[in-house]
Amino acid sequence: MLSEHEQPPYLYRFLDLSTGFEGWLSELLLARVWRLRPLAWLNDAYEGQFTVEQPTIDDGRRFIERHLDPDASELEVTDEMAMTAAGALDQGRNQLVASLRKHAMTGVASMSLSESHGSAVLWSLYAGGHSGIAIRVRTGVPSGLFETISQVQYSSAPPRLESDVLVRDRDSAWWQQTIYRAFTTKSAEWSYEREWRVLFSDESEGRRDADIWKCSGEGEISSILIGVRAQPAIARQVYKLAQEAPDQPDVQVVVQGVDDYALSTVRVENHATLDALLGSARDSPDSLQKS
Repeated sequence: MLSEHEQPPYLYRFLDLSTGFEGWLSELLLARVWRLRPLAWLNDAYEGQFTVEQPTIDDGRRFIERHLDPDASELEVTDEMAMTAAGALDQGRNQLVASLRKHAMTGVASMSLSESHGSAVLWSLYAGGHSGIAIRVRTGVPSGLFETISQVQYSSAPPRLESDVLVRDRDSAWWQQTIYRAFTTKSAEWSYEREWRVLFSDESEGRRDADIWKCSGEGEISSILIGVRAQPAIARQVYKLAQEAPDQPDVQVVVQGVDDYALSTVRVENHATLDALLGSARDSPDSLQKS
């Protein structure tokens, strides 16, 4: 878990405005109710993995010695006994990790945000091919849901699980953090996402609806960014909801310049200019005054 000063001031939640978006977007903007998905919904099939070290003969010996009956303290632990114990440790650890991962896939929900709002790749993949939105959240003083946010680490290999993990005393909190670490580590190929992830497991604080968890979060919604391909009628609905929201977020349209691929934003002042911005952004983004 990272402390407050290590977090960027803003994070962005990319969303596809598919059929029926009005309900969840109203909940989000008017009541700050976020929708999370169980970890089983993650799009990378290889998340939540570990690299594991094989228990050694010394691990097996220490395990036996720790669990010897006091009356048998003079028993000599042979290499054969230690090797047998090491094999049992390997099997037990693998079974335990598999069980914990399986539980996490359905018992822990997640929500992904990004440090970047100007990535054409993110707009293409997670915001309906530039027809959706990105919610800008101020996270400088996280509370509630955003207390559980962690920065995703990108690596060439999953986190390592030591060979003697079952020899040491490990409580449930340690195992939870270990599992969470596995689900906040991703292949370096995903580094373009610059992801931060909320992991949420307290069912008493959330409401399950099929495969969706509804959770309250106190992060201030400061802006709504609209993709250049958003339908004008849908964009107007988004703008109307933003005006009614307690946070009074501003609304901006994301555009691309003529001379390069960099994305920037243009602030929307009213309904009339919104249509013009969307049309102009499609035809001549460089002609707009960028914020």
